[in-house]
Amino acid sequence: MKLRIPAVLLSASSLVFTASGQGIQINKQNRTISVTASASLEVEPEVAVVQVGYHNFAPTQDAAYSSNGEVSGKVINALLAAGLRKDAIETEAVSLQNVSQLIRDSTPEERAAHQFEARQTWAIHVPVADAGRVVDQSIASGANEISGVDWTVADPAALDARVNKAAVSKARSLAEAMAEKLGAKVGMLLYASNSNPPQAGENRSYGFGGGYGMSGSGFSFSTQPVIRLVPHKVRRDATVYAVFALE
Repeated sequence: MKLRIPAVLLSASSLVFTASGQGIQINKQNRTISVTASASLEVEPEVAVVQVGYHNFAPTQDAAYSSNGEVSGKVINALLAAGLRKDAIETEAVSLQNVSQLIRDSTPEERAAHQFEARQTWAIHVPVADAGRVVDQSIASGANEISGVDWTVADPAALDARVNKAAVSKARSLAEAMAEKLGAKVGMLLYASNSNPPQAGENRSYGFGGGYGMSGSGFSFSTQPVIRLVPHKVRRDATVYAVFALE
């Protein structure tokens, strides 16, 4: 039986892929089948990344800088005192600028008091159960901005690997169904590519309890959080292009 080789495989005739210690060349003489398959996974979140910050104005540059540093220090110290590890806090942005030319529709007194603007923002990584307490503690200690909460898992790379494996498995199933109609049998995987790179900013693992994030069981105070946060599931999608040998 003569099988038709897709054009995309013919254009790759100069490429050599290694499998089982042998060089395998994809060309007109080799019987191959190519498929594209997608898979999705949804899991419960394990980590909350809370974005908090402090934002202030002042009549002078020094006053804006000094006030921002003082309050920001209180926020960080309060979180550390409550049980947060230092490596759970990442500075996302720091800014200090003259905004006098941007102020409109205000009185001379208001413009004089808002000549300079200072801001600090942090990403705080904690177990999902502690996200509400982080927000409460941050606000109570002086933070005046909560810009969002991202939900992720402790090991994003492992989740990416799972969904890619599922996509490759689905690709093999599709290839086997196609090959069966041709009276052939699918052999080894010769080549696979993933068109879904890992999520930006999620390339690190978070090992809680002696690792990255909270020490022990979390915050030391026992009160329930004032704000209730409802996490959503973490979803990963993967699409793979796979080439299999035909036997």
